[in-house]
Amino acid sequence: MEAGEMASFLCRTFGLQNNKAPAFSKGGGSLRYITTPCGVFADIDKFNHTIVPVPTAQYGERLVFKLVVDGEICIRHRAGEQWLARGSLFLTTLTPGYEESFTSPGTLFAIACEKHRCQRIMPLLRRDNGVAMQLNHSDFQYLTQLINHYIDNGGKISSALSTVNSEMIIALLGEMLLQSPPPRQARLTARNHNIIAIESYISEHLHNPQLDANRVSEGVRLSVNYINRLLAEDNLSLMKLVWQRRLDEAKMLLQTPAMQHLQLAEIAWQCGFRSQSHFCQAFKKRFGATSKAVRAAHRTDSAYDARTVRIERKCE
Repeated sequence: MEAGEMASFLCRTFGLQNNKAPAFSKGGGSLRYITTPCGVFADIDKFNHTIVPVPTAQYGERLVFKLVVDGEICIRHRAGEQWLARGSLFLTTLTPGYEESFTSPGTLFAIACEKHRCQRIMPLLRRDNGVAMQLNHSDFQYLTQLINHYIDNGGKISSALSTVNSEMIIALLGEMLLQSPPPRQARLTARNHNIIAIESYISEHLHNPQLDANRVSEGVRLSVNYINRLLAEDNLSLMKLVWQRRLDEAKMLLQTPAMQHLQLAEIAWQCGFRSQSHFCQAFKKRFGATSKAVRAAHRTDSAYDARTVRIERKCE
């Protein structure tokens, strides 16, 4: 899609404009949408920019649901700043000072409708200037498939059926947000959801010495900057967390009697270290004791032979 076509769509549908051009990432992007009596349903792919209201924007007249499929969005408005990661559902309306930034090429569903279709949720919207929640995996998959299917097929079915489907989707999104936890709890839920995904991915790939920040980012589909912001609350960075998990795994292996036949070099390799010397230095720095001392405290004589002792002297 040409930048001019995208700019025209943003302006007439959402009252927004790019503060710079182009709107899509270098790899190109795409826009699919369907217009119904209830609103406009759009699938915007690989969008990477900051957008603001057009000078003639009519504030508060139209509501927009946004479901983040990939990437992250930073929403800034008069009530503050909100970061929306993959799986976030958000309802907002234009206000003075509104700004929306995509920190990396993003994909999202955007559904614009008149505010009278969401009367039940309007009190929350007026109070918080936007309502957001983090969907669980099953709800996220269901909604993305439902909206994607409607955008693809809404124009092929009868007008009556298309209208009913669009009303159902809008009502469904509104009900999801009405049942979402309060803003502070919602932010904590979203953070915990992402932290679990990050830690699970790291645990599954600890053995890979090439596991780095970019690989984790690609695996969980969150940017490195966003992940580091989440972890900063615990005085961590992404790579610090990776090395901590590697060392924790190594300590567990050293303390497990059934693993005492493994040489330190093998343990280091299994936990993603490229060299035994690096492993030994990092281990002592984290735990205040050598790997040899930790193993000795949990060894059984039957599994501890002279060859293992000779190898472990390298870590003293």
